[in-house]
Amino acid sequence: MLELKSTCERCSTTLPPTARHAYICSYECTFCERCAAHPLGGRCPNCQGALWPRPPRLPLPELSATPALQVNNTYQPREFRFLGVTSLPRWELKRYQIRHPDRATPSGADWALAIEMANAALNAQAAGGYAFCILHCAAMGDYLLLDWWSDQNLLNQRLYFRPTENPRFADQRHEPAIACVWELQVIDAERRAWMASALQGAAKNYLTLHLEDGLR
Repeated sequence: MLELKSTCERCSTTLPPTARHAYICSYECTFCERCAAHPLGGRCPNCQGALWPRPPRLPLPELSATPALQVNNTYQPREFRFLGVTSLPRWELKRYQIRHPDRATPSGADWALAIEMANAALNAQAAGGYAFCILHCAAMGDYLLLDWWSDQNLLNQRLYFRPTENPRFADQRHEPAIACVWELQVIDAERRAWMASALQGAAKNYLTLHLEDGLR
């Protein structure tokens, strides 16, 4: 950090840190603009090095008392349920649901739509295998997360959302979101299940491992 001397060493002109007419050499000898130009001719009389404009040190902006991210509510557990495995033409699909306390339990029609969308997305993949989905009835709408394993250890995802009054899901693949703190619990459990089964040479055991029901 530059020392920012407060006066010209030749004429004693005041040069506060914010001054835009101060000149220094590489050793921080400090001169005003008039002295640096003449009679010094742009050279420091002490080291003979070139004199350059000294950058002003502007005051730092005051930090806002309001943080960039406001957390208005503390974490509240939500109801988790594992609903078993659904066999699709080329995939085995593990199903979870998460429910906000103010939302109703997903209906059979809700799950029929979720499975239909999962089947369509998975059929577009080159090969079959193992997948899981999460139907999360959140405060403002429903999130459908579809995840599937490929290339031995790679987890792929599609994210869909619908507001509470909308019967159809919209693809969110162009949005930056991945998952919320509740959904991440399922994803972490499935990661550990995959490591304990498929990555140990026993992929079929993957279907027997899942996150237990309860409030989380």
